[in-house]
Amino acid sequence: MLYARKRIREHIVKAPPLDDDVVRAEIVARTSRSNSIISNEDAALIEAAAEQNALSVQSPKDIEQNENCFVSLRHMRTTLMPPLFKAIAWHLLIGNQVVWRGQDQEVITSALHVLKSIIPVGCVKMVTNSNTYVDSYKANLLGLKENVSIPAHVRTSDFFILIDVVPKISTSQRLSQLYPALPMYTSTAMHGIEFRMTSGCVIPEKMPTMLHKLEVALANDSLSDEVVEQCLICLKQEWMK
Repeated sequence: MLYARKRIREHIVKAPPLDDDVVRAEIVARTSRSNSIISNEDAALIEAAAEQNALSVQSPKDIEQNENCFVSLRHMRTTLMPPLFKAIAWHLLIGNQVVWRGQDQEVITSALHVLKSIIPVGCVKMVTNSNTYVDSYKANLLGLKENVSIPAHVRTSDFFILIDVVPKISTSQRLSQLYPALPMYTSTAMHGIEFRMTSGCVIPEKMPTMLHKLEVALANDSLSDEVVEQCLICLKQEWMK
């Protein structure tokens, strides 16, 4: 009876373990039973779970100190604008492959790390800074170098979205090309980078409930970073049930 009371008290005070914690525990238990070294895939899952909470939401102060990187979902949504962010998150949530390609691998890697916080750790298959295209069953989050080509059947597929990270030519730069004598001013937003989307899929008007709730939380400036982080954890738990 005393043991039962203790377990009930633990359940009320500490709450049930998160699904990400369960995944990590299963990996460790499986490894101990087999007396083997943790595989690269399992190690990546553990690392991803450990990083998710820290990367999901950060303060505006951190954003100012990392202007060349994405540091949170809220920062990404503001930088990309809500329609593009919604399209990327929608593809990721329904199981499609999200590919980022460009010269600035620091920006691309930061984007992938931020995006992986949307889905449970067991669903993350991420490859960064790759010289070749990787199939979707091996990487649902893929970062490619600038000149990597993507197979034609993938480019026309409905199960794929590509974000090209390219240098942005501002109006002042175009004018300076036409009139070299004029002074040139460069954009400081993400160091003059723009993002171009390619996808053969038409995004439906009705979004998944989780994505709608996530967007509401990110758009609500009255919610603190800590509250948004807890909202994301709860949404992932609800989605996995």
